[in-house]
Amino acid sequence: MHEIAEEHAPGQAHVVYIDNDPICRAHSEILLGTTADPARHGAICADYRDAEQLWEQVLDTGLIGPSKPLALLTVSLLHFIDDPAPALAFYQSQVPAGSLLAFNHVTFDRPDTPDSAGQIADNYTQRTINQVHSRTTPQIRALAGDWEIVEPGLVPIQDWRPQEQDPDTSNMHATILGAVGP
Repeated sequence: MHEIAEEHAPGQAHVVYIDNDPICRAHSEILLGTTADPARHGAICADYRDAEQLWEQVLDTGLIGPSKPLALLTVSLLHFIDDPAPALAFYQSQVPAGSLLAFNHVTFDRPDTPDSAGQIADNYTQRTINQVHSRTTPQIRALAGDWEIVEPGLVPIQDWRPQEQDPDTSNMHATILGAVGP
């Protein structure tokens, strides 16, 4: 993410990666050690569900200012949490005006979901400590709470930039929905 942010705002973007897996954090540190500016990019080991403690750790890094708008990216995360709504509501209460939420979530309730999707989720759950919590489209939308969802709305992630879609993904099944909201 910090590399993409640098492309769009060279020398300006501040990024804090968060993961509750120490191995993932170590990997982030290695990546940041070779591609990042330590004055603007960092990583912490914390649990999204421990919202108050996590938020304090983020602010303690000094990388994110409590009064500057930010982008909260909860990507490939919410479907691994039994009830992510309370934490999302807490983060929304903490971020300053002008901030954005970007999220995605797996779902199996769409008519174009492949029959194998449930089996894939079951296999994943059996082989890792992370259980997949599939939600319906309305349940996923409800997770955004008071965040306003901008166009094109909560849609399959490949529909966010259809003009840039790789032909190899044009038939991708809509099992991952995504949205952005201010």
